[in-house]
Amino acid sequence: MDNVLKTGFTTLLLLLCISASQAINQKQAAPSLSAHEQRVRNLLELSGFNQQIDEFPNLIKQGVNAAVQADDSAPATNLLQLLNAAIDKAVVPKEFKLAIGSALFNNLNARNLNTLFSWYESDLGKRITQAEVAASSAEAMAEITNTISDLMSKTERVALVQEIDNIVGATDSALRIQANTQLAIVTGMNKVSSPGQDVDIASLNKQIQAQIEQSRASVQQIIIASFVYIYKNFSDEELKRYVKFLSSSSSKKFNRIAMDGIETEMKKAASVIAETLSIKPKTQAQ
Repeated sequence: MDNVLKTGFTTLLLLLCISASQAINQKQAAPSLSAHEQRVRNLLELSGFNQQIDEFPNLIKQGVNAAVQADDSAPATNLLQLLNAAIDKAVVPKEFKLAIGSALFNNLNARNLNTLFSWYESDLGKRITQAEVAASSAEAMAEITNTISDLMSKTERVALVQEIDNIVGATDSALRIQANTQLAIVTGMNKVSSPGQDVDIASLNKQIQAQIEQSRASVQQIIIASFVYIYKNFSDEELKRYVKFLSSSSSKKFNRIAMDGIETEMKKAASVIAETLSIKPKTQAQ
């Protein structure tokens, strides 16, 4: 079961990481906004992350459903009902937005905001954001998966978008999120499939961590292929400008806060999923 889940999660997780490298949705604000609050709110409204984060529950369900249906040994109907209900309870977009938005508000200063505004209000910044939002659709995910070989054959573009992964840490973040989420769901699925039997969380975690690390190359390939797909209509010069922006201290700070927030909220959600399925895994060491 855990081997099957690995493939199902990889595609949806790359979208979480792509999303995390962009602007995070606005934090709920009081009626009277300070100048800093208003600037943060205006900046965040420029992004397409709100649309992407709202898709998190469906994306996770798609990955889980595909994995369960591919496993002939799983009691698919009952299991999917339980898992989908657990995902609905655990993955709440509003909570993600509030938590991550608050972290950004508390950590971005005026200089950071100036740099970010300059990019996201530019023509290129807007076009790249639009392309990244469009890539969060189920149709785009399917096209990326079905054309990986062709996408990866574009060697010069692969080398360029590799820089984006190196800067934002999409592969590393995807693997950490996958490990936490997979442990919770596999644990729950084992509990449902074999009621009354104890689940060795430590052993299962060790096995999953080993498998996750073995999948690093394939996960990175999917992420790189997705970047090639997303930025296919941009010139090398435009992508080099994007890489320069991502390399700025303000953008790196922004992306670090976003990535950390996504990982933290996904880890919480994974714990809720496992608890909802009647067993809660111990906190994993980072």
